[in-house]
Amino acid sequence: MKQRTREFVDLFFDGRPVELALRLVESSDLSEESIQRLEAMLVRHRELESGEDSEEVQK
Repeated sequence: MKQRTREFVDLFFDGRPVELALRLVESSDLSEESIQRLEAMLVRHRELESGEDSEEVQK
């Protein structure tokens, strides 16, 4: 399933899961809790892409 999801994101969103997340948020009624979890995941994703680690940043 992960591979199929990755292929879908690659094909329709140029490999950018953030684009997929933004479209999902725009087209869905999400609870505040869901939005907060999604924001946290996106922040973590950005940190990993930039080579940062949130634990190292906090030190």
